Amino acid sequence: MNNRNINYRAAVQEALEEEFTNDPHRILVGEDILDGNREPVAGNLKKKFPERVINSLPLVEEMLCGIGLGMHLGGLKPVIQFDYSTFLALAIYELFKLGTWRY
Repeated sequence: MNNRNINYRAAVQEALEEEFTNDPHRILVGEDILDGNREPVAGNLKKKFPERVINSLPLVEEMLCGIGLGMHLGGLKPVIQFDYSTFLALAIYELFKLGTWRY
């Protein structure tokens, strides 16, 4: 077991980079992923995988999870980045709608 100390942001960046390297169907979608005011959560993914980081979505928090679900149904493996945890309730609603649709 590795007992190194790492902060949360660095752990997310490391996990994303590993997933993007190992899986060509992985894609990152969200708003302000590459915000210049703070260190981006995506790290250097935009430089390494420019075609797989989509940062130019309009403000559609209600639809982000639905966009990701549609990408998944199309064969991609999206990672959806939400800026605020309050939008997770909207994501749960989208998952509920997909479950009833598939049922």
